[in-house]
Amino acid sequence: NNEECDDLVIKGVLTEDEAKVLRTAPLKERPMVIFPLICHIAFETCIDAGVPPPNINAVQVQCMLCRDAVETIHVYLSTQLPYTYVQLILTLVSVNNFLVGIKCGAAFASAMYQERPVKAACEV
Repeated sequence: NNEECDDLVIKGVLTEDEAKVLRTAPLKERPMVIFPLICHIAFETCIDAGVPPPNINAVQVQCMLCRDAVETIHVYLSTQLPYTYVQLILTLVSVNNFLVGIKCGAAFASAMYQERPVKAACEV
């Protein structure tokens, strides 16, 4: 949202140029766009702190892994599950609910037969 970008500029989190780039990105890609900025800030911080180059590389790899993880989430959200897989999960859940119902009903009947209403109430 453009108002959110303006808020970030006012708070000093983003520069006006960074906000322009962020506004041009589609909404669902904005979380991925921010990771190169995070990587750049981390790189400059490591250079200022005198961190050895192999360690800087590890920080950059972590930034790219985070960006890839966000992209993977987008892929999972936009990919339809196979129909047979959905039917398998539905069947397993239904069978599980049926078996739990039978077990609870049997335990309830047993508790009522033994005149233990508290135990019967726990099964409900």
